[in-house]
Amino acid sequence: MPRTAVVLTTINQPSVIQDYLENARHYGHQDVFFVIIGDRKSPAGCGEFLTGLKSELPIQYLGVAEQQAWLRDYPQLDELIPWDSVQRRNLGYLLAAQQGADIIIAIDDDNVPLLEYDYFGQHGAVGQTLEVPVVQSSDGWFNSCSLLESQPPRSVYHRGYPVCQRWNQQELSWDSWRAQVRVNIGLWLEDPDVDTITRLEEPFTVTGIHQADRKFFLSPGLWAPFNSQNTAFDVALLPAMFLITLRRTQRGVLQGNNNFRYDDIWMSYFLKKVIDQVGGGVMIGPPHVKQARNPHDYLVDLEKELYPMQLTNRFPALLPALKLSADNPFACYAELADQLPALSQELGYDQYAQSVFQETADGMRVWLEVIQKMSLS
Repeated sequence: MPRTAVVLTTINQPSVIQDYLENARHYGHQDVFFVIIGDRKSPAGCGEFLTGLKSELPIQYLGVAEQQAWLRDYPQLDELIPWDSVQRRNLGYLLAAQQGADIIIAIDDDNVPLLEYDYFGQHGAVGQTLEVPVVQSSDGWFNSCSLLESQPPRSVYHRGYPVCQRWNQQELSWDSWRAQVRVNIGLWLEDPDVDTITRLEEPFTVTGIHQADRKFFLSPGLWAPFNSQNTAFDVALLPAMFLITLRRTQRGVLQGNNNFRYDDIWMSYFLKKVIDQVGGGVMIGPPHVKQARNPHDYLVDLEKELYPMQLTNRFPALLPALKLSADNPFACYAELADQLPALSQELGYDQYAQSVFQETADGMRVWLEVIQKMSLS
C-alpha cells in the first residue's frame, strides 16, 4: 500500500484532523501520517491539542521554533518563504517526502472530509494506472467549477481561470484514456474555491456536485487551474509542486502581501505543463469535502488578487510558449525557470511584471536546490 501524507498549514486549532482520523479508522487505513505546519498566528496550544488526540497515526506539528531550527540547513529557503502565509506549506511537502510519503494530500484547515467517501482510498488512485473518460474542449480550457450545483443556481469559475477565457462558447468532447494518475483533484461543497470578485457579486452555497462519483482525466494540453486543498499528488512530482512566493518585487497591491493568492494556481499550471511532458494524467473526481471557509475580509482579498489576475490573464499565450524537452520533473521544472523571465519580456509584460516572473524563476531554482540537497529528486 502507498504511504500517504496529509499536509496542511494552519493559523487555527487544527480540529479538522479529528475528522481525517475518523475517516481513516472507518475505512481501515493505517499507512497515513500528518504533517502540520503552524505559523506566527497559530494558537499556542496546537502541539498539545494534537498530542492529546492520542492517534495511532503519526502526527507531526512544527511551530515557529521547530521550523526555524529545521531551516537553519536551508538558509535560502528560509529567506524565500514568508511568515503568515500559506506558502509555508512548502515545508510540509519537503518533510512529507523526506519521511517516505508516496502520495501527498494537501488540505486547508477548513476542508472537512465526508464520511460517505473513503477519503484516503479514493485519493489513493494517485500512482495507479486507470482507464477512465478524458475531457477535451474546443478552446483548450476546462472549468472544474462547472461541475458544481449551487443555491441560488450560478455559473462560476475556479480561482485563477483567466478572465479572457471566461464565458466562451466551448464544446466539450469525451473519449477514453489509460494513464497513470499523477494528481487527483477533489472538489468542495458549501464554499468553493472561486475568486473574490465572484464572492462579492452574490452569496451562494454549493449544494451538490454533478455526477459526484465520476472521475475523469484532463487531456494533455488542456488547461484547468487547480489548487492545494483536497488535492493529492504523486511525490515524484515534488520538484514541480512549489507554491510560488514573492518577497522582493512587492509594491502597490502586493506591498505587504505575504500571501500571493495565486501561489497554488501558478503551481498547478506549471505542474500540468510538466505532467504533459513526462507522462501521466491529472484526474478530477472524489473524494469531495465540505469547505467550511474561514472568515475573510473580501475587500482585502480582492486587493491582493487583482494584480495576479492581470498577470494570469495572459497565461493562454504564456503556457503554450513554454517548451520542455526533459524526461523528468526536476529537469522540466528547471527548464520552466530558465524560460519564464525571457518569455515574459517577449510577450510584452511590463517591467514590473517581468520582475515578478524573474523572482518566480529564482524561487523555483531555490526550491530545486533544496530538493537536490535533500536527495529528494
